[in-house]
Amino acid sequence: DSKGETVLELGAHVGHCTRVLSRLFGAVIAVEHSEAVLDTNVNRTSDLGNIVHLNFHTVMDDWSVFSRGRIGVVFIDAAHDYHSVKSDIVRSVAMPTVHTLVLDDYGAERGVKTAVAEAVAEGIVKVRRHIGAAPPWSFSDRTVDEWEGIVLDPVRGAVASADERRIGSLEGTTWVVFPAGVFVSGYFQPHGKVQFEGRGEASSSYGVIAWREAVEYGSSGAAPGS
Repeated sequence: DSKGETVLELGAHVGHCTRVLSRLFGAVIAVEHSEAVLDTNVNRTSDLGNIVHLNFHTVMDDWSVFSRGRIGVVFIDAAHDYHSVKSDIVRSVAMPTVHTLVLDDYGAERGVKTAVAEAVAEGIVKVRRHIGAAPPWSFSDRTVDEWEGIVLDPVRGAVASADERRIGSLEGTTWVVFPAGVFVSGYFQPHGKVQFEGRGEASSSYGVIAWREAVEYGSSGAAPGS
C-alpha cells in the first residue's frame, strides 16, 4: 500500500509531480537544488500536509540526511545528464529500504537512457516495466521511439562494487554550470564550465578549484570507522 510509504522525489521542480505524488504516497520528500524553484514548489503545494521540502543537490550534497528515513520509492527526475542520473541511481539503490526506482524522461533524454542501460548491465538494477507515453510519442518537436518512463528494481549485493567503479568517475569529465532557477526564468545561458582533473584539482571558468569525493555515511549517521 503506497499510502503507507515515503517517496523521495529527486528534482521536484515547481511542484506539478509533487502534488501527484502527495496523493499516491503517505509522505513525500521533495528535493530541489534551486531555492527559487523550491519556493515555487512550496507555494504550489502549501495546501498539502504530507510534503517535506528540501534544498539539496543530489550530486554535490551528502545523502546521509536520508539515512534515518524509511524511504521505499525514489522518483528520479533531477539533472538528466548521464553522470547525474547514474549517481542518483547508485545512491538510491544504496539505501536499504528502497524497493522501487522510477525515472522520468527515459525515452526523451539520452543521459537517462544511457545511465539506466549501464546500471542494468552492471547488475545494480533490473527493469520491472516501462510507463508513461508509449512509443512513438512527440517531445519538443521530435518523435521519441522509447517509452516515456521506466520502473527499476534494485538488485542488492551489487551496490558495493558499483560504488567502487563510480569512484573517480568525475575525473576527465566536464560539467556545464547554469544559473539557479534556470527552468523558471527560461534563461538558459550557462555561467561557465568545470573540468574535473586528477589529484583533486579542477579547471573552470572561475579559475583552478579543488575537489574531493564526498564521504558516505552509514545508516547510523556516523562516518565509516568512527
